[in-house]
Order: sequence, then structure tokens, then C-alpha cells
Amino acid sequence: MSSTLITCPFQPCSFTIHSSAQNVPKAIRQHWQTAHPNAPLNIDPSFLRSIPLYTCPHCMSSQHTYLTINHLARHITQCQPTTPPDPQQSLLDIISHTYRHSPTPNWTQSLHFLHHLQYHPVPFRSNLYKHLPQETKKEFHRTYHHILQWILTAQAQSTDPDTPIPAAHHAQPHLYSQTALWKLMFIFDAIILASHPPHNRHTPSPSVTVKHRLHLFRDGLIQQLWDAAQAIPPSQHTTSPEDQQYLAQQAIDEDNYHAGYCHLTKAMPQASMDPHNQEICSKLYDPPTAYQSIHRNTKTPPPPLVINQELLLKALQQTKPGTAAGPLADFPQVLKDFALYQPDHTNPTYYPHMGTVVKMRRSQISPICSLREKLTPLGSN
Repeated sequence: MSSTLITCPFQPCSFTIHSSAQNVPKAIRQHWQTAHPNAPLNIDPSFLRSIPLYTCPHCMSSQHTYLTINHLARHITQCQPTTPPDPQQSLLDIISHTYRHSPTPNWTQSLHFLHHLQYHPVPFRSNLYKHLPQETKKEFHRTYHHILQWILTAQAQSTDPDTPIPAAHHAQPHLYSQTALWKLMFIFDAIILASHPPHNRHTPSPSVTVKHRLHLFRDGLIQQLWDAAQAIPPSQHTTSPEDQQYLAQQAIDEDNYHAGYCHLTKAMPQASMDPHNQEICSKLYDPPTAYQSIHRNTKTPPPPLVINQELLLKALQQTKPGTAAGPLADFPQVLKDFALYQPDHTNPTYYPHMGTVVKMRRSQISPICSLREKLTPLGSN
């Protein structure tokens, strides 16, 4: 049998191997993952079939190159699930389609926990996202993508409002109501990216911590992750309030009002909104003006709220880095990185997650559009 010399498609690269050598696919994959870990995998499919190697068409990364078609299929099932809408399937069915090896009782308990969860702001103000390597961020984004796809799948199978609700939906609402999935999306950053407890010598690296939490997430241990995030004590600052005021004044003198505000709030205790403080705050605003009824003298309906990929892409690209987080330590930078992720840098217009983000935003504003349509006749007289 004749032997041919196989060269690395990533040029310039001096790696070569004879086709008659042992474990050629494994050797080539190992070379790609070590020498070209971040290179876009734009390779001729015929070349891959001749080795053979199997690459994920969604990730387009050497880190997701497999030796068998079965391993590739398992990766696509976990990272790019395509759940067909089924009016009879529950949320547990949707999740089990993605995480087939996850314990079903864990997710049943987690959906019940999420359905009744009254979440509140977390005790920490920062998270581990900025300390993560790129590969860990990709794994975080893939898991976040699963949640968005679950929500969209659950919405696609929603029954008509005039159709009677099945008895199972009344008996076990946590298995059919989308409330649990929406809450899971809201707290996802907090439970996965929660900061390390202070003064812990044996704290693992941020990457190891987040990967472990993602493993617990896939196993359905949501309440364990939520309780661990809530148990993290607030960070204690050694800087005195006087020093913080001095630093804040310096920042404000340099027109850096955001940094000045952060310095002022770091060491200052939060005041309770008692009657005395309510009176102080009430004087910060102008007195309310008399109500004036506004009637629309036209029957023309208001313009529809349209969200398309171009508009959302432009808005995300203009989001400034360092924007403050929300009450659940959810920084806008995380959503920006997720939406603008590009596995193939040679194609500047390809954003694999953008379609899901657009669908989610449309689903969020659809109730607002319906309300506007109902309220339009009230002002058309």
C-alpha cells in the first residue's frame, strides 16, 4: 500500500506525517489542538474525510474535532440541540433531550425549586467572567445557549389561548410553565460566575471553579448552586470611608463620575428607607405637575416595535465595556460576548448565536406589542 505525506493545512507549519503511520487521525488532531488551538477550522471537507477526522460545523474549532462520527453526533446533541416542538412534552422532556445523561430526578426538583423561587439580589458585586480563559467562556456560552433554546422551544409548543389546558399542567405547573426557565436564565450568571469566598487559601482557579459549576448545572443541581452563591459573604473593604471619599473626589475632579460613585458606595453602609430618609429623598425631586389628559386625534396605530439582527448587532457593538452589572451580578459584557461570538474569523458577518438572541428579544417585546394594540383604540377618539 502506497504512503503519502500529509502536511498541516495551517500554513506556515512544518508538521508532516506519513499516511501509513499509526494513529494518524489522533496525531493530526493533537497537533492542531496544541499548535493551532485558536485557528479557524476552514479546511477542505475532502481532506478531512481522507484522514478521517470529524469537525463540528457550528464550533469550527480544532478543540471540537473528533475521531468518530458518533463522538461528533454526541457533541452536536449536547452543544447544538434541535428539539422539535411537541405540544405534549414537558420542560423536563426538553431538558432531557439536551442532557440525556443527566439525572431526571435532579431536574424535576430543580424545576420545582425554580418555579417557586423568589430571587433577590446576590451579596456580591463582581463575578469571575473576566478571569476566565477563552475556552471556558465558550463552554459557559454553550450552556447559556441551551437555556435560551429551551425557552424558545417551550414558547413554540405553547397551545392556543382558546384551547383547554390539560390536567397535567394544573397538577404539575413547574413541569409545563415557562416561569422556571425564565428564572433560570436570570440567575444563570449569578450561580455559575459567583465570586470566590474571601480569605480561602485553597480556592481553585476561576476556570476550574466555573467548569465544576457547569458540571453541577448539567446534573440539575440548581438549588445547590443558588445556595452556594447566596452563602458568599459580602466583600469587606479595608479602606476607610474617609479614604473612599478622598478617592471619589479625585475621580470626580477628573470627570470620572462612574469611578467616583463606585468609591462612595464601596465602604458606605446601605441606609434603610425609613420615614426620615423618605422625607429627605422626597425633596430631591420637583413637585409633581398636574395631570393632563392626552388624547390622540388620529386612528393611525403606533409604529410596530421591530427588532432585527442589524439593529441588535449595532446596539451590542456600541455597548461600552465596563458597564455596571445588574442586581444578579449579570454584566452586559457577558451577553455582548455571547451574541457577538464568531467561531470563524474569516467570515466577519457570521454570528451563530445572534439568531437566538434576536428571537429571545422578540419574545420579550411581544407582550408589549400586544398591549399597545389593545390600548390603541383608547386614544383614537
